[in-house]
Amino acid sequence: KMVGIGPWWVMTGVLYVGIATGIFLSFSMYSGQLKKEFGLLQSELDSINTVPYFLGFFGWVGGRITYRLGCRPVLLAGSLLISGMTTLQWAIARGYWTVPVEMVAATLTALACFVYFGIILVSSAAFPLPVQHFPHHRGMVVSLMKSFVGLSTGLVVQCFYLYEGGEATGANKVDFLLVYAVIAFVIAIISSALVYDAPLEMSPHVADSAAVNARIGIIFTSVLLLNLILGLVSLTAMSFDVHRLFALGLLVVFLVPAITPLRWSCLPQSPGSSNGQALTPVAVDSSEKADLGVFETLRTLDCWLLLFVSVVLVGGGIMLSTNYGQIAQAVSRGQGADISPRLLTLFSCCQSLARLLVGFISDDILNRGWPLPRPVVLVIASFMMGFGHLCIYRAEATGSNSWLFAGTILAGPAFGASWPMMVILSSEFFGSRRLSENYMIFDGVAGALGFNCIGNFLASSVFARAPKVASGK
Repeated sequence: KMVGIGPWWVMTGVLYVGIATGIFLSFSMYSGQLKKEFGLLQSELDSINTVPYFLGFFGWVGGRITYRLGCRPVLLAGSLLISGMTTLQWAIARGYWTVPVEMVAATLTALACFVYFGIILVSSAAFPLPVQHFPHHRGMVVSLMKSFVGLSTGLVVQCFYLYEGGEATGANKVDFLLVYAVIAFVIAIISSALVYDAPLEMSPHVADSAAVNARIGIIFTSVLLLNLILGLVSLTAMSFDVHRLFALGLLVVFLVPAITPLRWSCLPQSPGSSNGQALTPVAVDSSEKADLGVFETLRTLDCWLLLFVSVVLVGGGIMLSTNYGQIAQAVSRGQGADISPRLLTLFSCCQSLARLLVGFISDDILNRGWPLPRPVVLVIASFMMGFGHLCIYRAEATGSNSWLFAGTILAGPAFGASWPMMVILSSEFFGSRRLSENYMIFDGVAGALGFNCIGNFLASSVFARAPKVASGK
């Protein structure tokens, strides 16, 4: 029987383990302190957070490992690798592990590569599971999962705020790494016990739609509340006591999905029953093509079109999230308070909101029979990303933080919408059985090209010209 402790516990485990994959998006929280502490060049600092993304070209290998070994051992190994290597980075930054100054950048970069391989393993093991366990509700469950991942940076930032008793200063900023490592470790142990592989053959029965929709509604509401609270915290100046109250409330809401599976069963019913019908043939399994392997997928035009758009959207978002410290400093001309934590939290909130809504909206459009194919979402997201970057360019030209926040509000959703669409479209274009392999083509390669071509090369070239512009030459 498909009871509450079955596939819904899988969904719960996937929701929370995604938090472990967000460490690279929070690099700006401590990168400035690393540069100051060890006298790193900008190129050396960039390499710590960009070189690991080259491993994304081999992301499909993580999918192949998952396909062979199953999701549970791969998920546990990946999460523990993330936690362990992040702890070693913290030890170097804090001086507990002494490394020659000339080797600091190389050592931190090597450790970051191991962290990224852990992320590949977690992503390939966890993110295909919602589609495989809930094929008739794929848009909604993937959006819920990816929105939780989008919230990860903001949630850990608020935990770090509580841990430090306020905004971290000086050397304390690198303690963010330790907080992230501890959270990843705890989540790894719990989530790996909850997940299991979906049957190779899809059951002719579908879950009770009323039970599924009840759970989805509760998780949707909790994620929406998390977004609203994070947005309020990021945009509003408040005292520490008030901020602490909001942060504690955030953590309480964060635990709601964990107790949701305890209350309702999820029994299978016949597809012919009034309460067990799939959504519509447009939005479910009948839209899938035959299951394709990695090399068969690479021979299709759909693969390359999806990959190109994913590179643009991922690169544009990562360039902002990893450089908000420098961007905020450029806009303020080095004057005033550092607003990069607020920008990073707002970016996390906006992209998570897009991740939450895009699957629901695209499913609803398909169910209504409107002639708007799902891939159009990525075209709209590309326009939003472009206008967002233009707003941030305007912010630097005028010195106005308002343009900076406006650009973040546009670029964040565009970045967030790309992630669930990779999973959904991969399953619809290339099938669900080998989704752990095919999805990682887009997740991995988009990160590798987007991060290094846009997030690293483009940002570094602009940064290198900044002193000449400031001196009037």
